[in-house]
Amino acid sequence: MKEEKRIVIVTEDEEQLIELACIFLRHGKSNLELYSDAAFIRDPQTIDRMVADGQSEAYLPAVSGVTFVLKKENFGESTANVTGRIYMDGNSMAEELYEKMETCVERLQEMEAEPEQKQGIDAEPESKAAEQETAATETRLYLSTSPVGGAGKTEGTILLGKLLAQQGKRVFYINMEETQDFGYFLDETDWISDHALARPVEELLQQETGQKEITYLKPIQTEMAEEQMADRMISLIHSIISLKKYDVILAEVPCKRNWYTLCLQEQIHKVLVFARQDACSRERIRQLEQERNQELEHLYICGLYDQGRKNHLEDLQVAEYLPYTEDASLEGLQKNGCMKTVAELL
Repeated sequence: MKEEKRIVIVTEDEEQLIELACIFLRHGKSNLELYSDAAFIRDPQTIDRMVADGQSEAYLPAVSGVTFVLKKENFGESTANVTGRIYMDGNSMAEELYEKMETCVERLQEMEAEPEQKQGIDAEPESKAAEQETAATETRLYLSTSPVGGAGKTEGTILLGKLLAQQGKRVFYINMEETQDFGYFLDETDWISDHALARPVEELLQQETGQKEITYLKPIQTEMAEEQMADRMISLIHSIISLKKYDVILAEVPCKRNWYTLCLQEQIHKVLVFARQDACSRERIRQLEQERNQELEHLYICGLYDQGRKNHLEDLQVAEYLPYTEDASLEGLQKNGCMKTVAELL
């Protein structure tokens, strides 16, 4: 008889505990264990799924499956991305939370199953020529993020796109942050509404004028809830990849959200992390290194580097230091040779 997978719910909020338990039971999940204190949890290595509130987070054991942390306060400011933990808005309805958790579990199972399918005994090995052709036409997705503000992420990412385009690559740039001010760097004053995202992808793309062009999605003016917007943007990324028109997709994402990385990690080739040289950046990166998915390769970039100030990133393998310049425009950065090393590495 197959052993049932353990589902543990731990929250100090008794009302929430009962509400979540009822939802799981209604969906046929009878293998439940309920706790008001994480200290009573036993044998965490046999737990397939754990649901906890923000108050219990600091006391949660590492489990063999996935942990969902429901944060009711400061959810939008959470920077935690602990491996195996997915953060959700605890103010959502229990049924909505359950559906999101099921979606996440299904996606994780699909990601785990795919390598096995590829290595099945009936799989036919591709020829070297076919492998080379696939590699040549593959769209490479790079996530661009920063654990702190003011690290030159947006300018650096757009400049990188221009440099890659100069190499002859077809480049697409998209910004998935809540506040989108990148239009300044592309002389783009038009915005599109979140409702426009339901239109065919080709209608939403804007090509930069000039000899070496990049394609980008205009800044989005949104009234959507954050996770609804995330779902829409992730779907859009998949649509753009399926077009097979671009060699490189550069996607800016907020560091405080692990939703994008979780859902796109199958397609991601590298995560570009922009940081400052100060102690705050180093502390955030140290936390990021402890919590990140080790299968994803991170490339560190130091923006606005000042030789006269102490560099707290010396122990990191920083791919490139972008010098501080009074002219922080794309032209000014390009004049200083910024992002050339990263462009060559990619």
